[in-house]
Amino acid sequence: MGHLKKHTSKKLILSACFLFVISMFTETGIFAQDIPEEAQKHLARGKAAVEMAKNPEDYKAAITEFQQAIQIAPTWGEPHYQLGLAYEKMEKYSDAIASLKRYVELAPDAENVKEVKELIYKLEFKAEQTPTVSDIIDIMVNMYNWDWSETGERVVLNSGFYLYNLGKIEKVGENSVRVPFNIKIYNTPNSTTYQTLEITGPKIKIDFFSDSPWVYSDTWLYADYSQVFAIEIISKAHVKLTRTVKEVRTGKIGTCNYDIVKKTK
Repeated sequence: MGHLKKHTSKKLILSACFLFVISMFTETGIFAQDIPEEAQKHLARGKAAVEMAKNPEDYKAAITEFQQAIQIAPTWGEPHYQLGLAYEKMEKYSDAIASLKRYVELAPDAENVKEVKELIYKLEFKAEQTPTVSDIIDIMVNMYNWDWSETGERVVLNSGFYLYNLGKIEKVGENSVRVPFNIKIYNTPNSTTYQTLEITGPKIKIDFFSDSPWVYSDTWLYADYSQVFAIEIISKAHVKLTRTVKEVRTGKIGTCNYDIVKKTK
């Protein structure tokens, strides 16, 4: 009887050890002892970069580290998981979804799989609502046909504000638009020079210069302006725009903000 108990106990211990080893594999996608130290180093560096990040752009360093860890140990689940979280912080939802799905494939029995799957579902919804680069370009080209409304307090210069001062925006490539660089108001169209901007995300800054004559005491004077249009694509039907104008002659700065909403049929 005692021998039977000892034998049963031994089997239970062996079974527990086996399950522990298997859990090590399933939770990481690779046996812990097989993870190269160099991959572990890049994972740790990536986590440090995440801890230091203060804005979305700061996560680029973390992403590079996680990608290097994956390159060294492609079947290790943890870097894929961390990479997905970093992509989420940068609002790159499609990339985040792909990384998190790969994590679930590599570690299907990990303790956090249920939470990761729920996160994937949330990101899929966000990705559906978030404009693609193609959508953003289409919005920029057509937004002057939408409904504009001013928000906040306007700071006006003597020469006022005109929406058309930004000029025409044109699509010139799969990921780029042509916008004015130097506009000469009240002059021929050929006197306007243009710049090409590559569109990578929903926040776009357009810097340009304009000069225009204005009347003061029956005398035509010329006012030169440096201008910044900060455009944020909120959704496929909503844009926020902040215009900042600096009058070169006086150094005065004017601002105005707009909500731009797609017209409903």
